[in-house]
Amino acid sequence: MKKYILLLLACFQNIVFGQLAGTLDQTFGINGRVDYDFGNYYVTPMLSIEQSDNKLIIAAGSTLDPANWILMRFLESGAIDTTYGTNGIVTLNFPPSNNNTFKRLILQPNGKLLILLHYTFNSSIYDKSAIIRFNTDGSRDTTFGVNGLFELIRPGRLVIYNFNMQADGKIIFSFFDSNDNLNKLARVNSNGTIDTSFGTNGLYRPLLNGNYAQVFKIFIQNDDKNVYYAGIYPGALMRYNQDSTSDNSYGTNGFVNLSQQFDNDAMIMQPDNKIILTGYSTSSGIYKRLNVNGSQDNTFGVNGTLTLAYDSTWISYTGPKFQSDGKILFIGTTVDQSANNQTILLRYNSNGTVDNTFGTNGRSIIPNQNNQTNKTIRTSFVSSTGKIYCFGTYTDGILLPDTTSDYFY
Repeated sequence: MKKYILLLLACFQNIVFGQLAGTLDQTFGINGRVDYDFGNYYVTPMLSIEQSDNKLIIAAGSTLDPANWILMRFLESGAIDTTYGTNGIVTLNFPPSNNNTFKRLILQPNGKLLILLHYTFNSSIYDKSAIIRFNTDGSRDTTFGVNGLFELIRPGRLVIYNFNMQADGKIIFSFFDSNDNLNKLARVNSNGTIDTSFGTNGLYRPLLNGNYAQVFKIFIQNDDKNVYYAGIYPGALMRYNQDSTSDNSYGTNGFVNLSQQFDNDAMIMQPDNKIILTGYSTSSGIYKRLNVNGSQDNTFGVNGTLTLAYDSTWISYTGPKFQSDGKILFIGTTVDQSANNQTILLRYNSNGTVDNTFGTNGRSIIPNQNNQTNKTIRTSFVSSTGKIYCFGTYTDGILLPDTTSDYFY
């Protein structure tokens, strides 16, 4: 019989009570671990976020009947928060499909949670996206959109690529509309209605090198200017004012044309509005940092580039994560001598040099427990309390047949 286990772990980002940075927090759960048994069901974490009260929310795919998507909330101790949803779980009943996925989580200042999700329906013919808002207890916020949900109601395929929230609570998002095969931007008021003051009746189509742009990533600076990553290959960054006019002080006439392709999901904006771009080659990860004006930040790494070389044991790693002190974490999966996957954490100083105070020479490896194989990181974050949480899947070799399990670090 298949058996699926959820595993939650935490490790330190700094030395605390004599425990080294990058090691498991022995005060958390049992030796830094908390396990949850879901029996015959699986739960695959996709996204994670921390509330202001240090509770942890995980968005996951699941086979928990009848839901194929769930939210779970945990206390800082690792115990499940039974005040959230039903015994700590909120179920989202959307049409089941292999293409269902959470795209992004945003926590509003008032504690309400915005979720961007993508799903298919009608025999997987039509792609749709929705933005849902939840109250702090896990119930849908019925003051947002229609019963807590915002959708652009149109026939055919409509996919929201990315969204972000302005300081005034308005939500800007990019999407593809198959009705006219055009890529567009739209803005929604804080109550989930279209903001008709944005562009033309709430819709706008930015230009990239004379053509309408396909926007995959939306950053919002501290001054509420918007930076868009657009294009297929190699793409460009564009900066716009709130009134949808191009900010010509950015790059060259408002644009920064890129020389290579970057991963839009792994791009991040620092608190100082600098942007780190994530690219890949066959042998390394390539990270470039841009100044606020769009120029390359040559104080980062070597002439503005940090190269993270793979070795034969590397499998994958997530995009960079920021600590409050500006240090940068990379979290990934590597292989031990027994060919089992294990978790690796690397930390760099804010200037792109190795932080030798973390783990051993800037690296920390979390070894497998007995019979854990095929471990892969799915999502992670750095908490405000100085802990690092990672979420993913592994196979438990004790049970037959092999079973996919879920774990949190």
